[in-house]
Amino acid sequence: MNLPHAPVTGSSCRNTSTTLVLATYGRGIWILDDITPLRELTPQALSADAQLFPPRPAYRFRAIHGAGHAA
Repeated sequence: MNLPHAPVTGSSCRNTSTTLVLATYGRGIWILDDITPLRELTPQALSADAQLFPPRPAYRFRAIHGAGHAA
């Protein structure tokens, strides 16, 4: 997940948020934008051979072109 090999000196995660922010010793910051699967971990999920978590809704955005432009 690209977390650097450096000591983590601070972390922040609010109960109402799904974002985890970590600060490293080297003045870097690392953000995991969806920790929902971590919140859904249960002892049963950890002891199972495999665990599937429901995906988040996905959104598709398309550029809007003015009249006369090809899409």
